Amino acid sequence: MKSNKLYYFPYLAFVVFFLFSGCRQAHLNQIEEPTVVPDDSVIEQVTEDSSTMLSINNIEYEPPLSEEDMSIVKPDFLNDEQQMLYCRAYSLYQHMFGGDTSGIEYDELMSKEEVNAFQYETVDIGDYTYKKALGRYRYWEHFDAVIHSVFTHRFWNERNILSIENESGIYLEKDGDLYFLELGRGSGYYYNENFRDEFVLLEKTDSEILFTLIGHYTPVWPKEGENSEQRNVRRAKGYDYTIEFPMKMVRTENGWRFDEFHSALADEKDENGM
Repeated sequence: MKSNKLYYFPYLAFVVFFLFSGCRQAHLNQIEEPTVVPDDSVIEQVTEDSSTMLSINNIEYEPPLSEEDMSIVKPDFLNDEQQMLYCRAYSLYQHMFGGDTSGIEYDELMSKEEVNAFQYETVDIGDYTYKKALGRYRYWEHFDAVIHSVFTHRFWNERNILSIENESGIYLEKDGDLYFLELGRGSGYYYNENFRDEFVLLEKTDSEILFTLIGHYTPVWPKEGENSEQRNVRRAKGYDYTIEFPMKMVRTENGWRFDEFHSALADEKDENGM
């Protein structure tokens, strides 16, 4: 992907909220009217073809949720607010750790022309080469605000590293901008989308919710002597194994946050746990 120069100027945006089924997630429809904004809490990101708006004051409506994000199965023991948080966490987690780190650009919100025009700057930090983000969360202030409106600081610091042995950050700040390591491993090789995720409540108090996420898996590769159609029929009839993931929500002084989160798709493994 390659990049345009992006220009920023303040403006006043009128926002219309729509409640959708499941998450009751509010979407943002923006009506542009160039004017003087009394502070810098609202910044417009403009390219030749489109514009998007981020507001630190309305960070609870980030990231924008797709129909797919809003239609995911959610724990029925969570209330509306908590289910909305689950949807937001799911979207962020999938975009950051669901196969390709460049997903954080949320380039599906932009036109193909804009995305094709991306020209990435790179910088070497330590032993790794990082790309300067050009998408929705290119400013670290915005990225950090969105992350910490969904996840706890503890969980984010633990998840945003390459490995236990290598604590280099996957996403980091430099000169006020977001930079990320370009990592990709793909996804959907084992996850069986024919079977809905399941949730088992373990403990629920006014300050903490512990539950288990259960994903269902069948490798996508046909077995010996099996064609693709037969493979699809077999995967629709059943799954080979399940994986259980621990999930934890905590109430902080700023509201509910995920102190541990997983996606059954993004965190898929083979039957041997690899």
